[in-house]
Amino acid sequence: MLNQKASQAEKIYKAGNVSLHRLTSAAVDEGYLQWINDPEINGFLESRFNVWSRDTLVDYIDNINRGGREWLFGVFHDDVYIGNIKLGPIEHHHGRASVGIILGNQAYHGRGIGTIAVNLIKEFAFQEMKIRKLTAGCYAENMASLSLFKKSGFFVEAKLERHVIWQNKECDVILMGCFRSDN
Repeated sequence: MLNQKASQAEKIYKAGNVSLHRLTSAAVDEGYLQWINDPEINGFLESRFNVWSRDTLVDYIDNINRGGREWLFGVFHDDVYIGNIKLGPIEHHHGRASVGIILGNQAYHGRGIGTIAVNLIKEFAFQEMKIRKLTAGCYAENMASLSLFKKSGFFVEAKLERHVIWQNKECDVILMGCFRSDN
């Protein structure tokens, strides 16, 4: 298992100009710190409730990489680091994992890069990790995320009504899924 994990960690997943690389704490720079703490970028993420420092980000990344139930990748466009995509937690006994994505560099929003990144993580999950089902969730108001996952083959499974508070109002959460056999 360790050799398989090491070889997967070194592998780069690529489609066109977009690639995913296993994220390490070396990725924590001023740009990453700026966008992870930017309310325009993290406004729909639960991480918005934290104030991230270099140390807390390094701990977060190192804990994921040590834990074995999650895979955190940097999203790159032409070798420029623009965001993260996470697979996990992975529930091996159910063959299921969740997917979350953040594109922090706004210059790359609306260009289809998120869709490519989700499709690459699907390839990794289904082919290499042998996951049978992926799940994702987003606030109903987050139309960009909902659209991205639908374009990537996810379908809406459920709506959790008035599930979270967003901008001082109750907000629904949309739960989505995607099966290996559907792709």
